Amino acid sequence: ASKPCPNYLKNTGMIVCPSARDIKYNGDPENTTVAFNPTFSSDPNVTNDNCSYAYGCGLDEQTNVESVIVADKVTGQPAGSTAAGVAGTWNAPITVRLGSDNHGRDGINVLYVGGHASWVAADKDGNLDTIKLGNGQVTVTTAINANGVRNP
Repeated sequence: ASKPCPNYLKNTGMIVCPSARDIKYNGDPENTTVAFNPTFSSDPNVTNDNCSYAYGCGLDEQTNVESVIVADKVTGQPAGSTAAGVAGTWNAPITVRLGSDNHGRDGINVLYVGGHASWVAADKDGNLDTIKLGNGQVTVTTAINANGVRNP
Protein backbone atom coordinates (compact mmCIF):
# COMPACT_ATOMS: atom_id res chain seq x y z
CA ALA A 1 0.00 0.00 0.00
CA SER A 2 1.15 3.50 -0.70
CA LYS A 3 1.21 6.34 1.78
CA PRO A 4 -1.77 8.71 1.54
CA CYS A 5 0.48 11.75 1.94
CA PRO A 6 3.98 10.54 1.01
CA ASN A 7 6.74 12.67 2.48
CA TYR A 8 4.47 15.72 2.81
CA LEU A 9 2.40 15.37 5.94
CA LYS A 10 4.35 14.33 9.01
CA ASN A 11 2.13 16.08 11.57
CA THR A 12 -1.64 16.19 10.94
CA GLY A 13 -1.90 19.14 13.34
CA MET A 14 -0.60 21.41 10.59
CA ILE A 15 -3.94 21.18 8.76
CA VAL A 16 -5.86 22.48 11.78
CA CYS A 17 -6.15 26.23 12.35
CA PRO A 18 -5.36 27.25 15.95
CA SER A 19 -8.49 29.47 15.90
CA ALA A 20 -10.81 26.68 14.69
CA ARG A 21 -12.97 24.22 16.60
CA ASP A 22 -11.40 21.41 14.55
CA ILE A 23 -9.29 18.74 16.21
CA LYS A 24 -6.02 17.11 15.21
CA TYR A 25 -6.39 13.77 13.42
CA ASN A 26 -4.48 11.18 15.42
CA GLY A 27 -3.94 8.71 12.58
CA ASP A 28 -0.41 8.26 11.30
CA PRO A 29 -0.12 9.27 7.62
CA GLU A 30 3.04 7.14 7.37
CA ASN A 31 1.35 3.92 8.54
CA THR A 32 0.09 2.04 5.49
CA THR A 33 -1.48 -0.77 7.54
CA VAL A 34 -4.24 1.46 8.94
CA ALA A 35 -6.72 3.45 6.88
CA PHE A 36 -5.99 7.19 6.78
CA ASN A 37 -9.47 8.52 7.50
CA PRO A 38 -9.64 12.13 8.75
CA THR A 39 -13.05 13.84 8.98
CA PHE A 40 -13.88 16.69 6.58
CA SER A 41 -17.20 18.52 6.63
CA SER A 42 -18.65 21.88 5.60
CA ASP A 43 -21.61 21.36 7.96
CA PRO A 44 -21.51 24.06 10.69
CA ASN A 45 -22.89 21.56 13.22
CA VAL A 46 -19.91 19.21 12.88
CA THR A 47 -17.29 20.04 15.50
CA ASN A 48 -14.82 17.18 15.10
CA ASP A 49 -13.35 18.00 11.69
CA ASN A 50 -9.68 17.26 11.13
CA CYS A 51 -8.98 19.95 8.50
CA SER A 52 -9.57 23.70 8.74
CA TYR A 53 -8.69 24.71 5.21
CA ALA A 54 -10.16 24.80 1.71
CA TYR A 55 -8.02 24.19 -1.37
CA GLY A 56 -7.82 25.46 -4.94
CA CYS A 57 -8.00 22.47 -7.23
CA GLY A 58 -6.77 21.88 -10.75
CA LEU A 59 -3.90 24.35 -10.42
CA ASP A 60 -0.70 24.04 -12.45
CA GLU A 61 2.33 26.06 -13.60
CA GLN A 62 0.12 28.22 -15.84
CA THR A 63 -2.22 29.25 -13.00
CA ASN A 64 -2.51 32.99 -12.35
CA VAL A 65 -0.46 34.10 -9.32
CA GLU A 66 -3.58 35.71 -7.80
CA SER A 67 -5.42 32.37 -7.69
CA VAL A 68 -6.22 30.92 -4.28
CA ILE A 69 -4.29 27.78 -3.37
CA VAL A 70 -5.35 27.54 0.32
CA ALA A 71 -7.87 29.46 2.43
CA ASP A 72 -9.69 29.06 5.72
CA LYS A 73 -12.61 26.66 5.24
CA VAL A 74 -16.05 28.32 5.09
CA THR A 75 -18.94 26.29 6.49
CA GLY A 76 -22.01 25.96 4.33
CA GLN A 77 -19.97 26.00 1.11
CA PRO A 78 -19.77 22.84 -1.01
CA ALA A 79 -17.20 20.19 -0.19
CA GLY A 80 -15.50 17.37 -2.03
CA SER A 81 -15.60 16.58 -5.71
CA THR A 82 -17.16 14.24 -8.21
CA ALA A 83 -15.38 11.57 -10.22
CA ALA A 84 -14.65 14.29 -12.77
CA GLY A 85 -13.05 16.32 -9.98
CA VAL A 86 -14.85 19.57 -10.79
CA ALA A 87 -17.95 19.85 -8.61
CA GLY A 88 -18.22 21.20 -5.11
CA THR A 89 -16.64 24.62 -5.69
CA TRP A 90 -17.54 27.62 -3.56
CA ASN A 91 -20.40 29.73 -4.86
CA ALA A 92 -20.94 33.44 -4.19
CA PRO A 93 -21.91 34.99 -1.93
CA ILE A 94 -19.32 33.58 0.47
CA THR A 95 -20.51 34.30 4.00
CA VAL A 96 -18.49 33.53 7.11
CA ARG A 97 -20.44 32.56 10.22
CA LEU A 98 -19.99 33.44 13.85
CA GLY A 99 -19.21 30.39 15.97
CA SER A 100 -18.58 27.98 13.10
CA ASP A 101 -15.84 29.42 10.89
CA ASN A 102 -12.17 29.69 11.90
CA HIS A 103 -12.29 33.44 12.59
CA GLY A 104 -16.03 33.95 13.09
CA ARG A 105 -17.52 36.72 10.94
CA ASP A 106 -14.27 38.66 10.70
CA GLY A 107 -12.90 37.08 7.51
CA ILE A 108 -10.44 34.44 6.29
CA ASN A 109 -6.74 34.01 5.61
CA VAL A 110 -5.87 33.25 2.00
CA LEU A 111 -2.64 31.90 0.45
CA TYR A 112 -2.21 32.67 -3.24
CA VAL A 113 -0.32 30.73 -5.91
CA GLY A 114 2.24 33.54 -6.12
CA GLY A 115 3.31 32.75 -2.54
CA HIS A 116 1.81 35.73 -0.76
CA ALA A 117 -0.85 35.51 1.92
CA SER A 118 -3.58 37.99 2.72
CA TRP A 119 -6.37 38.57 5.19
CA VAL A 120 -9.72 38.93 3.38
CA ALA A 121 -12.01 40.87 5.70
CA ALA A 122 -15.75 40.29 5.66
CA ASP A 123 -18.27 43.12 5.45
CA LYS A 124 -20.75 43.81 8.27
CA ASP A 125 -22.96 40.94 7.05
CA GLY A 126 -20.08 38.42 6.96
CA ASN A 127 -19.76 38.44 3.15
CA LEU A 128 -16.32 38.13 1.54
CA ASP A 129 -15.20 40.01 -1.59
CA THR A 130 -14.99 37.31 -4.29
CA ILE A 131 -12.51 39.44 -6.29
CA LYS A 132 -10.02 38.79 -3.47
CA LEU A 133 -10.81 35.06 -3.68
CA GLY A 134 -9.15 34.37 -7.00
CA ASN A 135 -11.38 36.60 -9.17
CA GLY A 136 -13.11 33.80 -11.05
CA GLN A 137 -12.33 30.83 -8.84
CA VAL A 138 -15.55 31.51 -6.92
CA THR A 139 -18.58 31.31 -9.20
CA VAL A 140 -21.75 33.35 -8.85
CA THR A 141 -23.87 30.35 -9.83
CA THR A 142 -23.58 26.63 -9.35
CA ALA A 143 -21.59 26.39 -12.59
CA ILE A 144 -18.76 23.89 -12.63
CA ASN A 145 -15.34 25.48 -12.15
CA ALA A 146 -12.40 23.09 -12.43
CA ASN A 147 -10.03 25.58 -10.75
CA GLY A 148 -12.50 26.57 -8.07
CA VAL A 149 -11.90 26.70 -4.35
CA ARG A 150 -13.58 23.91 -2.41
CA ASN A 151 -13.74 22.63 1.10
CA PRO A 152 -12.11 19.20 1.57
